[in-house]
Amino acid sequence: MFAEGRGVAQSDEEAGKWWRKAADQGDAQAQYSLGLMFAEGRGVAQSDEEAGKWWRKAADQGNVQAQYSLGLMFAEGRGVAQSDEEAGKWWRKAADQGHATAQLSFGALLRIAAAWRRLFSMERVPGKYRYRSPLSRGFKGKYRG
Repeated sequence: MFAEGRGVAQSDEEAGKWWRKAADQGDAQAQYSLGLMFAEGRGVAQSDEEAGKWWRKAADQGNVQAQYSLGLMFAEGRGVAQSDEEAGKWWRKAADQGHATAQLSFGALLRIAAAWRRLFSMERVPGKYRYRSPLSRGFKGKYRG
C-alpha cells in the first residue's frame, strides 16, 4: 500500500518499515521487496550488501525474482565477490522456474563458458586448431578499413 500509495499517501519510509516487519517474519516476497529498496536506496540508505542479504533469504525460499537479482549481483560483483559460478547457480534456479530473463542470462553465461573452453582446448592440441586472431591475419577482405 505505502510503496505504491494505494489508499494512503505514498511513503517509501513507511513501506520499508512494513516490509521489514514481514521480512523479519520470513515472508519471501517482503524479503525481496526490502532487498529492492536497499538496492535502489528508496526509503533506506542504499546498500548492495543489505540488498544481497535480503535477496539471499528470499532466494533460499524459492522467490524467483530474488534468485534472478542475486545472480545479477554475483555477475556484476555488486555487494558480493564477483562469481560467474554463483551467478549461474542462481540464474539456473530462476530459469528452472520459468523466469525468461534468467533463462537468457544463464544461456549467455553457458555460451561464454563454452567458447572459452573451446578456445583453451584448441591451444592444447599440438599442431592442430591453433587459435589465430583476426589481427594476425591482416584484416583481409571486408575487415579492411
